[in-house]
Amino acid sequence: MGARRRLAKVKGALLELLRDAYARRDRVAVIAFRDAFAETIVRPGAPLAAAAEAIRTLPTGGRTPLAAGLREAAAVVQRERVREPDRRAVAIVLTDGRVQDPHGAVPAAARTLGTAADAVHVVDTEEGPVRLGLAGRVALAAGGRLHRLTESPAGRRTGAGRVAAPTPDVRRCGTGRAATPATDARSAGAGRNAVAPGLLPTDPSAIRRSPA
Repeated sequence: MGARRRLAKVKGALLELLRDAYARRDRVAVIAFRDAFAETIVRPGAPLAAAAEAIRTLPTGGRTPLAAGLREAAAVVQRERVREPDRRAVAIVLTDGRVQDPHGAVPAAARTLGTAADAVHVVDTEEGPVRLGLAGRVALAAGGRLHRLTESPAGRRTGAGRVAAPTPDVRRCGTGRAATPATDARSAGAGRNAVAPGLLPTDPSAIRRSPA
């Protein structure tokens, strides 16, 4: 029950961010990263209905190749910058930051994304009585802002979450229009991660590993 609730919370927050981005006529991409690779599951400029369906059906669980997702997000931002150099690119990453990273690939990839994007926002999906705060390290390496995933007013009925205001312990990165979301499906409890350049990256692994 706890894993399903947290999955609904993450996906609800993603859908809310997606609707806001499309209302502003932003171009949105969604990158899923799970097991050994990262994949762009929503191409920039895809219809809202297709993007929403990709998020609703996003599977979760498995290991989290967070560094691969961050690198793919940076690559999408760079390609979009060639296409529209005047458009502001914002990356939103949802993750609990809990990954095995003995060689420091995650902070290196976060720095690459921070250089490519105009702003990076990291949403910490970690829950439970014991919190390691590892998502903050991702935000710090990217030079971005750290946010908490909280329950939306409607979430009392639907379980949907929303992104809270940034926490003060991470350096500010600036604001702007969304361009790519990134999502870590492992946090959601079932097995796939996603990153969207300019909109949102999430880590679903946090949900499965958190206490119910």
